[in-house]
Amino acid sequence: MSASILVPGSMALVVCLLSVVQVPHDVRNRMLSRRATLCAFLVLLAIACVDSLIGASFVNLGIAGVASVLLGVAYLLLHRRSSASLGLGDVLLVIPLGFALAYHRLADVLTWQLISTTSAACHALVVRIRFRQSSIAFGPHLLVAAVVVLIAGI
Repeated sequence: MSASILVPGSMALVVCLLSVVQVPHDVRNRMLSRRATLCAFLVLLAIACVDSLIGASFVNLGIAGVASVLLGVAYLLLHRRSSASLGLGDVLLVIPLGFALAYHRLADVLTWQLISTTSAACHALVVRIRFRQSSIAFGPHLLVAAVVVLIAGI
């Protein structure tokens, strides 16, 4: 297995494992585990740091760091605007997901956001029409879209 597949594959595996933990938790409790999100972020950061040290290039690490901070700030602003619509767990979740996607390819962040928001909007519309409910768990959409984009990018 070449190094070019190893790093995105490792990151995709971490995001897949995070999805296995977070999706059922968010669907059941309408809450994400902050501990699981933090652990995943630390593992993703370690993978990126080791890759940057081996490759002697910290450009992708810097890009991923800036992208994840900007995503976190954008989602935090949305959360502050309407905390009932977007939970703090979702704000924290976009940081490691955005980091993993931006580390591999910055354009993947936009693809991920497009897929996750579109799928969430369709889900919310169906739930509103069919069951007269006004909210959905957004975390699963973020996680599944990130897994899809990461695996498609390998």
